[in-house]
Amino acid sequence: YTMKTDGLVPAPGNSDDKAPDSSENGIKKTKPVKAKKRKLKGLRDAGAPKQPLTGYIRFMNDRREALKAENTSLGFVELTRLLAEEWGSLDPVKKKPYLDAAEQDRERYIREVDEYHKKNAAKASANNVQNTAKETSQQTTKQQKVIKPEDVPSELDIPIFTEEFLEHNKIRETELRQLRKSNTDYEQQNAILQKHIENMRLTINKLETEAENHKSSNIILDSHLDKLKSVLAEGFKDFAITDFEGATTDNIDDYMLQLQNVLQSSGQNALKNKARDIIKALELPTS
Repeated sequence: YTMKTDGLVPAPGNSDDKAPDSSENGIKKTKPVKAKKRKLKGLRDAGAPKQPLTGYIRFMNDRREALKAENTSLGFVELTRLLAEEWGSLDPVKKKPYLDAAEQDRERYIREVDEYHKKNAAKASANNVQNTAKETSQQTTKQQKVIKPEDVPSELDIPIFTEEFLEHNKIRETELRQLRKSNTDYEQQNAILQKHIENMRLTINKLETEAENHKSSNIILDSHLDKLKSVLAEGFKDFAITDFEGATTDNIDDYMLQLQNVLQSSGQNALKNKARDIIKALELPTS
């Protein structure tokens, strides 16, 4: 630069050294876009148990590819909605294997988490021998922490208030409505069964009462029959007929059959008259 009284002016020959202005060249200068850093979730311990899958997620994994092949034009949301409707209307018998597998997987996860924490607690206990009392207290607190079933993390990690999150909520609401409907149906069936059981109980009590009455009647009839046999045997003990010298309590049934044949046969009027006289003289038991 050269000095003038009115200030500094560019020195001759130095204009070419000036950096070209973007506005002068007709090119708009843009600032470089700084890439946003993606926030990564903390990595889970590689040795930690595998998280369980619900029955609905198992059904989704089982049906997604086939349903996607049948409906190639559907996006993620539409495909998920279709899967939810299919799950909601699925026959309980076909749905049961998914629910049973999910329950077994959940029990497996809780069991493995418990073993995992016990294993880590044992390692931590060995490493904390030389630590300070504060560190030991903190580690002991961690060792005694028990994972409860409600602490099991969700199998889906969906950002909140997104379309996927709202769709996931709709799916869960559909599942809840289906469960409520099933629960209502089961309650109605249970009420009907309870009514049938009560009717059967009343019928059984009635039959038991009738059986007791018949048993009492049979006892009375047996006693009356024994008395009748005893009276007949006593009355015909000296009355000889064909094949019998007289009646006894042991042969009274066969004796009376033979006596009936004799009385119905022709002739032997004297024998018939004597038998009639014996019967008239008997004091037969009354009921």
